[in-house]
Amino acid sequence: MEELFPSAGIADMHAFYGSGGDDAELHRRLGELMASVARIGADRDLDLVPTSRYLYELPGAVDPR
Repeated sequence: MEELFPSAGIADMHAFYGSGGDDAELHRRLGELMASVARIGADRDLDLVPTSRYLYELPGAVDPR
């Protein structure tokens, strides 16, 4: 599974979770996330591998979009 987040989210939890700078909303969203994760058992014994996505443009390449 791949998830893409705004680059501002690297250093700003509000940007990562889209809470608009509201601390109460950030905590609400984190609570919902953790409850959801716990329902499927992904809150324990899980190995995570953080990754990055890089898009390279080759000179003369045709955009496939």
